[in-house]
Amino acid sequence: MTDNEFKTHHIAMTTDFIETDKPTTILISGSPSRTREIYDKLDIKEKLVETGRALPIGKGFLERTINDEEHKIAVVVGTTGMGFGTTEIVTNEIVDTYAQSIREQNIGLDVQINANPLNIFRVGTSGSHQPHVYGGDVVIASETSVPFGTLSDFVETEHDSALFHFKYGSLLTLEKALTTAQVIPGIQKSVSKLLKKVKYALSSAEVTQSFPSDSDLASYAIEAAQVLGIDKEFVHYGQVFSKLTLFSELSDLFTINAEGLREDRLDYRGKVMHENEVYCSEMEIGLMSAIIHQAKKLGYNIKIGGVMGVINNPREKSEAALFGGEELEKTAVERAMNVALETAVQAYKHQHLYKNRCISER
Repeated sequence: MTDNEFKTHHIAMTTDFIETDKPTTILISGSPSRTREIYDKLDIKEKLVETGRALPIGKGFLERTINDEEHKIAVVVGTTGMGFGTTEIVTNEIVDTYAQSIREQNIGLDVQINANPLNIFRVGTSGSHQPHVYGGDVVIASETSVPFGTLSDFVETEHDSALFHFKYGSLLTLEKALTTAQVIPGIQKSVSKLLKKVKYALSSAEVTQSFPSDSDLASYAIEAAQVLGIDKEFVHYGQVFSKLTLFSELSDLFTINAEGLREDRLDYRGKVMHENEVYCSEMEIGLMSAIIHQAKKLGYNIKIGGVMGVINNPREKSEAALFGGEELEKTAVERAMNVALETAVQAYKHQHLYKNRCISER
């Protein structure tokens, strides 16, 4: 490679990671070790780059016999690290690489949608927010949500309006007033009831809708789970919440300096997510969805999806509920990785083989 060739700054990604004559599926995890595990599962290992940021990327192929024909299915593996910061950088650099590959094909902005799709598919771990979603299960993302304010740099939402900020500020003021008024004799019971409603309303306002996962990718993932023979009991399809923090939920860790911990807000947020059928929470896909939404508005044929392995709420309640232990996590991650790899196969079938067959039959 010469100095003039395209290479992204942080993860050193180049356009040879992107196939030009067929779809490319990129499986992205937060953990470098999980990225290497997925890479090791590929039938053909082309290259694995240990980047200077310790976020490995790699490329290889799955070999499959489909309708008595041999096929090589391109799969790229990537790593975001934990949380929104590096996720924003890595996702943008992947999108930039795809955009550069489009430019190198001399495809104009008006016909980008006809280029082969790029499938970005997150392979993560998560915590359940529903009693029927157990540790070891997988959740295929239907849509995503994020905490209030996290998407303002990317997209305009209803939460950016002056009216929403006035409503939110009013609720915060009312919360403080009612908290003080709880000590006034004779009105404590009614104030306490109203305070609970205000806290719930605040928590509802803090769970901001992000963007749907691509419906095609989600259907490929559901099909993948069926092909793998995973019992329906262990597979769920629903909304995923991308949180900003992990250890704020472990309130005992903050007992030395608990003044700033909004423990009751976290409790109410949990109730909001349960009642709004948020299936699980993790720390990356919501922001990835917002970035891909922007890229799609420019006409790029990029799809976003994900599968999350659930590592809490074990079926056997003798285990710790917050983290289900190593064996449970191993089961969840293995299922998620296998579903993701088979999703790449199903995407290849639908986006390349079936599409080309339809064209040839016209």
